Amino acid sequence: MNNKISVPSRSKKTLDVVEGDLVVGRRAVVDGAGTPPTLKISGTVYCEGDNTFECNLSAESLEAEDNVTVHGDLEIENDVKVEDGRLEVYGKMTAKRVDVDAALYVTKDLAVEKVDVGGSLKVDGNVKAEDIDVGGSFKARGEVETEKIDVGGSVSIESQVDIARLDVGGTAKVGGGKIREIDVGGSFESKDQLEFEKI
Repeated sequence: MNNKISVPSRSKKTLDVVEGDLVVGRRAVVDGAGTPPTLKISGTVYCEGDNTFECNLSAESLEAEDNVTVHGDLEIENDVKVEDGRLEVYGKMTAKRVDVDAALYVTKDLAVEKVDVGGSLKVDGNVKAEDIDVGGSFKARGEVETEKIDVGGSVSIESQVDIARLDVGGTAKVGGGKIREIDVGGSFESKDQLEFEKI
């Protein structure tokens, strides 16, 4: 199972199934096979940075040194770790634990246990997580269901929420719903009816 496939830097490669790990060189582009294009990796994807996947991507885990873009769904069994960069997913994303230094952007739904982003987290779909920790700003267009949100800057959620604890350093705007405990440093606003226990 210690199989390792490498994609050289600045190259473009089409892959289907990788039994083992995939190492992607800097600025390399990876395409999947089939319709829609899909790439399945049984092990870990190691990205050296500025990498693009022109396909749905599934793997055990994903580690990157710099920016990674996925034009499709990203399905990771365990952890996603992006150091000194941003992760953009033009599709839906699932994983256990996600740690991104700069920014995470997902165009569809995000489903994770824990997400930790140093800069900004932006999700155009729904968010389902146990723990959301963001240093800068968190924006979501869809519904957000989570135990805990801890954001240093601002939170903006356009739809309904179901949150046990919301802790925000700056301003918070939600579309309504239910938040059991609210701690906001700046201003707080709810567009619709909001149920809460402690504010």
